[in-house]
Amino acid sequence: MRHAPQPVSSPRARRARPRAVPALGVLDIRAHPGGLDAIDLEALWERLEDDGLARHVFFDGAVTDARGFVAFAGEPGRAFYAVYADGDPAALFWLDGRCGRSARIHFAVLRDYFGSPARIIGFYVTDWLLSVAGSDGRPLIEVLVGVTPRTNGAALGLVRDLGFTVLGTVPHGAPLAGGRSVGAVVSYLTRNKEE
Repeated sequence: MRHAPQPVSSPRARRARPRAVPALGVLDIRAHPGGLDAIDLEALWERLEDDGLARHVFFDGAVTDARGFVAFAGEPGRAFYAVYADGDPAALFWLDGRCGRSARIHFAVLRDYFGSPARIIGFYVTDWLLSVAGSDGRPLIEVLVGVTPRTNGAALGLVRDLGFTVLGTVPHGAPLAGGRSVGAVVSYLTRNKEE
């Protein structure tokens, strides 16, 4: 599915939202199942591995190989997506932990799209997620919740750049592979700043 970015004003964002995505061309969000099959997911895993990102994305060690990644993407209660820029994989994200009209978001950008493109893709994804309406015309998601290890400075910078409000840090809230844990920074982004 192709969607044009919908600008949404957010006084919390450190940087202005882009008006267009000319440097990236066409952004395409593909869902699993549907627009992503097992071969696509295996290719995404390979990119995560090649970019040295798999251990950062799955910091708890829950996913360690392509087979586990394919199974992970299809687990009940998880909505898994990938973002393609002009046909090239650029990012992946998934939602889980749905509660009312909120959901926990997980987001990873592939190395070729770090920096400014990551912010453009992040705005595109969050705007899209917060604008999808159900059959009743109401938004399916009003609030995106993030839980980020405090040791992941790049991810925390992106969280702030995208306008998420940081609530605080839960001590030992982010389990790491090998049994250790670090603080988890909890943040959220809403459709309406008044709520």
